[in-house]
Formats: sequence, C-alpha cells, structure tokens
Amino acid sequence: MSNFIRALLNLRITVVVPLLVGFCLLAIARWRPGLGSKWFKTIESRLSSLARRRILSTVLLGLAPVALRLALLPIYGPPIPAIHDEFGHLLVADTLLHGRFANPPNAFHEFFESLYIIQSPTYSSYYPIGIGASLAIGRVLFGHPWGGVLLFDGLMCALVYWMLLAWVTPGWAFLGSTLLIFNMGVLSLWANSYWGGAAAAVAGCLIFGAIPRLIDEPHGRNGLVLGIGLSYLALIRPFETALLGPCLLALAFLYRNVIFAKSFQRKLALLALGLAPGICITLLHNHAVTGNWTKLPYELSREQYGVPQTFNFQAPAIPHQALTRTQQAMYDWQTKTRRSVTTLPGWLEELPGRFDTIHIFLGGAVTPVLIFLPFSLYGRRLWWVLGTVVFTFLGGSTYGFFNPPYVAHLTGLFLLLGIACMMRMNQVPWGRAAVRMMVAFAVCYFAVLYTFYAVRETLPASVRQNHIVVRELAPLTRPTKRSQLADYIRKIGVRHLVFVNYLPGHDMQHEWVFNAADIDASRIVWALDLGGLKDKQLMLHYPGRAIWRVDVGSEKTPVRVLTGSPLKPVQDNPWP
Repeated sequence: MSNFIRALLNLRITVVVPLLVGFCLLAIARWRPGLGSKWFKTIESRLSSLARRRILSTVLLGLAPVALRLALLPIYGPPIPAIHDEFGHLLVADTLLHGRFANPPNAFHEFFESLYIIQSPTYSSYYPIGIGASLAIGRVLFGHPWGGVLLFDGLMCALVYWMLLAWVTPGWAFLGSTLLIFNMGVLSLWANSYWGGAAAAVAGCLIFGAIPRLIDEPHGRNGLVLGIGLSYLALIRPFETALLGPCLLALAFLYRNVIFAKSFQRKLALLALGLAPGICITLLHNHAVTGNWTKLPYELSREQYGVPQTFNFQAPAIPHQALTRTQQAMYDWQTKTRRSVTTLPGWLEELPGRFDTIHIFLGGAVTPVLIFLPFSLYGRRLWWVLGTVVFTFLGGSTYGFFNPPYVAHLTGLFLLLGIACMMRMNQVPWGRAAVRMMVAFAVCYFAVLYTFYAVRETLPASVRQNHIVVRELAPLTRPTKRSQLADYIRKIGVRHLVFVNYLPGHDMQHEWVFNAADIDASRIVWALDLGGLKDKQLMLHYPGRAIWRVDVGSEKTPVRVLTGSPLKPVQDNPWP
C-alpha cells in the first residue's frame, strides 16, 4: 500500500467531515447560487470596512488567537512537553537564559545520554537556536516558555495579514488570517506544544511579505525585512532556507528590470544588514557547540549518533559511538524509513502525502477550492508562488522524514493560493456562493470545536474518555507519566535523583531522560539506570538527594516506581 493511500486511510474524522462538507457545499452552490446572498453581503460589507483599517486589523488578528487560548487556561494549562523535539528546544532556551550557546560537558555524561542531545564536546541540544530563542523570550517576558509560543502564535496570525496585503486586497487578506486563526492559531499543536511551527511561519511571512513590496516600492526597508526573515528562518530551518535561494534568484531574474532599477544598492545593503545577525549567530553557535565555526550541531550529532539521517542522495549516516537502547531504536527506525524512500518508487509513493499537508493550513472545509487552482494563476507572481511551493516540497523530499512544521514558513503562501482560488471563484455567482458557504461552515465548525473544548471537563467520563473522542479531539494539555511523576515528587521539599530503566516495549518517542542546562543545580535530575556500582557513584556525586528508580515500559504498562538511597535498599513506592 502506498504511503499516500495509507495517509488517506489514517485521516481523522475531524478532517474528513469538513472536507466532504466542503465538496457538498460546492454542489449546493451550483444548485442555489443566491442562497443567503443578502445576509452574506451585509457581513462582507462590515468586515471589509474593518479590513481596510490596517493597524486595527493587525492588532485584532494578533490578539484574537492569544485571547481565545487564554480563555481556556482555567481548563487547559500550559502544554506539557512530551517528545524529544520539545525537550531539545527547551534545552536551547534554558541554555540561552544562562547566557551561553552551549553547556560544559558533564563528568557523568553516560547517565544523561538522550535523543538529539549532544554530550561531547559540550552538553547541548542539536537543534538550531531559533525556536529556543522564542521560548526563552517567553520565559523572560511571561515567566514561562509557553508565553513565547503564544507570542509567536499571535505574531503569525498578524503577519499573515500583513503579508497578504502585499498580494491581495485587505478584505481577502483579513479572511486569510482569520482562516489561519481557526485552523492553526488556537486548538492546534502549534499553539499547544513547544515544537515551534509559529516561529517559522513568522519568518516566512516576513520573507514573502517583503518580496512583492521590493518589486512595487523603491524603499530599501523592504530589503531589510527580507534579510531579517531569511536570517531568522536560517536559525530555525537551515535547509529549507537554502531551498529558498534558487526561488529568490528566479524571482530576481523575472523582475530584474524593476529590482535592479529602483534603489538597488540601498536594498542590497539593507538585505545584507538583515542577513548578518543570522550568519553571525549561526557561526557563534556552531563554534560554541561543536568547536568548529562551520559545523552545525546537526552534523556533529549525525557523526556521533547516526541521527538525524542523511539526505537520500548521500550514504547513510553511521554512528561512531555506543548507543543506548533508545538511541539504537531511533537509529534503526530512521535508517529503515530513509531506506524506504531512496528508491524512485518509494520516493514517488511518499511525495503526495507531503502535499496533502496543505489542507492543515487551509482547513478541510476550504481545501476543495484548490481544484480551481489551474484557473486561478494569473500573472507571473502567482506562478512563482506555486513554483516555490513545488520546489520546496521536491527539495524537502530529498530528506526521508517530514512533519508539517518543516514547511511552516510556507504558511502564508498556502493561504495565498487558497485565496487566489476563492478570488477566481468569486467572479461567478455560484462560485461566490460556494466560497461564502465554505467560510461560514469553517466559522461554525471552529465555534463548535472551541465550545466542545470549553465544556469538555463537564461531560460524563464515558464521553471524555471514549477512544474515538480522545483520538479525534485530544485534550490540549495531556499529562505524561513523566510529568505526573515529576509533579508528585516535586511536592516533596528535597532534591531528587531519578534513575530510569527502559523495559522492552518502551516507545522511543517518549524519552524520560531530559535535563535542564545546569544539571547539577536542577531540583530533579533524570538519569539512565546503569546499575550496580555505576549508579552508586552518581548517588555519591549528588549527596542528600532522594533516590528514585523508575521502570518504564509501553504506554499500556504501569510505571513501577522504587525509592531508596545509597545506604538503603530500594523499595516499592506507593505512587498513584
């Protein structure tokens, strides 16, 4: 079975239903093009007036997703990190808040080996610092890294409006940002995790909002905005930033008569000024983590652990040091996954599933408008937009792994293509009716989902815990077994050392051994259980700490918690 067919079969009901409704609305509009016309015209008139007030609209669109999510805060608190990506970005943030790019290696580093964490020559995350910087800003301004997530979530929605203003009229730009709020701004993983999709989207909006302004306006500040956007994106997704290089060169060639004729030297100078911070920070970060100005932490991790795996056209990465059981499982999984897409048939099977990601940004109810894309590409600019999206996906497919945050910087372009289709449909009565009904359904659908989350905890347990409900509408904040244990032992007013023993069946995606930038000063230290005398040495290195041993199996296996000390044998702990 192809990856694309498998992806279709795994689509959630919350995706399939809006998609089917969207196609049904197309048929209804064809049959009754005047349905609700007077009512829709009144709403459109008022929203168009608001959209033309650009500063007010920007502020409202930026505040709306933040306010809507904060309204749910009494029910769903800040997200709890669960996967290695989140812990990696949080380590970057904590390291930056200690005033450094990397941490000194720990003398007992073998206890702290974890996924995507480098132990030598420094103790650091292998991730670039862009997302970690946004989380650090959240801790500084709001006392919690999630503050940075919400800040950039609001900036994303505001900047999408600003970006679209350079491509379409204010009313359509307002609609595009509103759709983003419904789909990604409040209830999505981007607003409720530390994965960082919104930060990359902010960088992308700066880039794609500056590009048409560079063509239409002679002012050099747009070159600075473009440089800043590229600079920040390079600190989040270096490879995807490199993929934009040929696209920008193609655009410069298409509009060479305009770009090179109007204040070109000033634009180029300010572009270089905007690029300088990203280049300098990358070099400094590389040197601090790896000891080499030009070697990315990614590359060092690949040399040591064999992950992340290489591009399809390269030889597979081979680890050059002993791996823990979890690291070996991750290496085996990445190697197998990479091998499946190195052949042409495997690559072709996997590619459609990547393009299917676009429905996440537009929303299921609106996605059917893309069938009109071939009739909506008027002018060189939109053809360039489509070419950039296609080239990015094709270039990204040379790497065997994919997640929506990898193309988060294209958020504005996805919405622009959808808006272009709706503008084309709006030229005929039945198409205008279809767009109106699709947008109306998207609004109602979001309202229903938001209301469900608001009242979820008041519903009977049989409803809340139903496996279909949990699968389709998981709680925005989901405690993990690790977080529950941390909360439990944190109430005990001493410092703790937790030894973790992974049993067969443990999910490698749910690592337990993650620590703060300053391990020795941490209230809870998480360490691998290496057994016997080795564990005792670490206990003696951390005198006075309560000792915990945790046996972690599969998700369905209860976690067994034991307590003890260097002087006492461990015993079962009545942890709930």
